[in-house]
Amino acid sequence: MLNGEWRTDDALSQFGGVVKFPQGEVLFESDFPSFLGGEGRAPPPLAYCFYGAMCCYGATFATQAAMAGVHLPGLRIGLSLTVNFHAALGLGDVPPLSPFEFHVEVETDASDEDV
Repeated sequence: MLNGEWRTDDALSQFGGVVKFPQGEVLFESDFPSFLGGEGRAPPPLAYCFYGAMCCYGATFATQAAMAGVHLPGLRIGLSLTVNFHAALGLGDVPPLSPFEFHVEVETDASDEDV
């Protein structure tokens, strides 16, 4: 279970919570950008969502490569997308997100066909 708290202290980011995992724990903090009422003191909430999507994509890519016998000494993933807050703010009827575009850079001796 994940837990966090909304903070009203102006010296802190707007939201924070400790995330525990088998080897320890880490404090996740989030703060909205100024146009959504925050100060931008920590990553916005959506950054965590998109980072999670990027991690899952990379893990799936690496797992599938391993299952196919493709050795990957290096794998870098990037993600490009656009977020549009107009609809959420009642300012228009537009899609909130563009399609996710993953950029994958692979180091391997395998052929392009095998990758």
